[in-house]
Amino acid sequence: MTPERPRKRRWDRYRRRRQTVAAGDLVAAVLARHGIIRDLREHRVFVEWATIVGPRIARRTWPERMEGKTLWVAVESSPWLAELSFLTGDLAARVNRHIGGEPVCSEIKLALAGHRQKVPEPVARKRRPPSPRPLSAATESQLVAITDEAAAIEDPELRDIIIAARGRIGL
Repeated sequence: MTPERPRKRRWDRYRRRRQTVAAGDLVAAVLARHGIIRDLREHRVFVEWATIVGPRIARRTWPERMEGKTLWVAVESSPWLAELSFLTGDLAARVNRHIGGEPVCSEIKLALAGHRQKVPEPVARKRRPPSPRPLSAATESQLVAITDEAAAIEDPELRDIIIAARGRIGL
């Protein structure tokens, strides 16, 4: 009679093949598998803009979009646009140094905040039908009721605005 060999359990083999892996390495592998590492690095530019350029510039600028390796930045005013136009190379270097790894940004283009590209107009919504009754000024008795109701409002300026508005439309 031959002695019985102990049966190997399936999970023993599985455990031996697996090695512990750092969570950061697993996340990096998943991101690489799905091809979103570059998108994530670009997103960091938008999220960390104030840290990258400093609070003085960040108060007057904000990143709008990335097209390839070109970062489009909106600038609050013309004087700032003129001043920052001399710093675009330095700002691109700051972005790449902060993000690390392969360069994310090769150039920065500036645009005035009010001069954005036109976006297609949204589909027009249906307008609300006009109110069934024409609005008219409040009567004396309505004004008394409005004033009594508004007396509960502590702010005198707000109270006067509400009384005037409701008195004009008769509500």
